Amino acid sequence: RGHLISTRVRTELVDSLAVARGEVVFTGPNGKGWVIGVAGRYVDELVCVDGVWLFTTRTASFLDTTAS
Repeated sequence: RGHLISTRVRTELVDSLAVARGEVVFTGPNGKGWVIGVAGRYVDELVCVDGVWLFTTRTASFLDTTAS
């Protein structure tokens, strides 16, 4: 089991287009304690079609969490 933490989500909205930017961290146990398993940022682009928001792209970048 682990924990997912997402912070600092910012959304920009112009007419029927939106951009959401956020950060994510997933932590979990490794036998010696809790460690960061995944950490990174993402940018989602969305478009509103007939009142429904749809994802058009998602760009993610991840940090190297193996460094000591």
